[in-house]
Amino acid sequence: MTKFEQHLQHQLRAGERSLDPATEASLRASRQLALAQHRGSRLSRLLVPASGMALASIAAFFLIFSPLPELSNGQFNTQVTTEITDSQDLDFYYWLAVTEGVADS
Repeated sequence: MTKFEQHLQHQLRAGERSLDPATEASLRASRQLALAQHRGSRLSRLLVPASGMALASIAAFFLIFSPLPELSNGQFNTQVTTEITDSQDLDFYYWLAVTEGVADS
């Protein structure tokens, strides 16, 4: 502990010893009230994580055991055609970039 921390601790202990009885009783009552309220919230401290775990388990269950959608032939052909068109577009843009690069130099 540094000298500064020791000095602060000494000041706090001296302040505790010099409290008048009315202030000390008020502080003690406030502490007891705070502790009593904290003890009452034990259920909520356990309920929130437990409900979160249950919700995550249900979500995982549905993700794992849900059936995958089946693709019909028409849907498969549409996806393949779209991919071919996209690659042809990329070829065009590559050609355009090369052509413009030659024209600029």
